[in-house]
Amino acid sequence: MPEIYSRFTSEALYVMRRAREMIEEDGGRQIRPEHLLLAMLELNQSDAKRMLGKLGIRPRTVAKHLAEGRPEWLHWDDPEEGSSTVRSYMSKAARSVVDQALLEATRDQVFRISTRHLLLGLMAQPNRPGAAFLLEQGATLEGLRVRSSLQSACNRSIAASARLSKCWYVFWRN
Repeated sequence: MPEIYSRFTSEALYVMRRAREMIEEDGGRQIRPEHLLLAMLELNQSDAKRMLGKLGIRPRTVAKHLAEGRPEWLHWDDPEEGSSTVRSYMSKAARSVVDQALLEATRDQVFRISTRHLLLGLMAQPNRPGAAFLLEQGATLEGLRVRSSLQSACNRSIAASARLSKCWYVFWRN
């Protein structure tokens, strides 16, 4: 497993494993960004699913739309892919999602890559079917980035508050 996966949250790792299972079930050759999105939507609770829900985007609607268009995007060749004989289980577009997720996590000043970062990475490719549908539903990369940054700031604030509470407890106890 590539080293970058050591930075993934358990939910993000699930997404990668589930996407791989999907291509095996479909008889496909490569993970596409849409596999990643479908896997994110399968999770009961995930950052990505919560972010979409707050925008009024129903995960079931997205999943249904992707399932209906699956024959089209499943065999959609990326122009950049070419006819290379190199076998990779991830398409160039899916690798780009992961690379962008790493950049988004860095932008949020967090070490771990979560499903929200994968969603942002997916949205950075507006020409792909999954991102295009989310755009039609009202999701934008910038809007999702704002929500992601707020979530990260909130998480840092909660962690700092917990550390401060622990310090006060130790101070007053002694």
